[in-house]
Amino acid sequence: MWRLGMPRSSLQSSVHAVAEQERVATSRGELPTEGHTTMDAEAGLTMMDAALLRFGVRNVFDKDYVSHLKAKNPFTALQLLEPGRVVFARVSYAF
Repeated sequence: MWRLGMPRSSLQSSVHAVAEQERVATSRGELPTEGHTTMDAEAGLTMMDAALLRFGVRNVFDKDYVSHLKAKNPFTALQLLEPGRVVFARVSYAF
């Protein structure tokens, strides 16, 4: 039997700040990386104590950045950028 309950909601955001990295092992092919700041936002809604709907945005301001020691492009030897803005929605259901 389904029990109709009041929907519960949540909001969350986070800010990720990373300093520049200049201490590198050039003999191993490491490159310095610039610092960067990104922001994520997410919201959720639980319905009937069984279904969870979550949606959000990663890298809200679509910042171009490189994570230190991330893989390099094998053809150009340049560091690969992290993903830009990512919008997502997830639905999960417990039974």
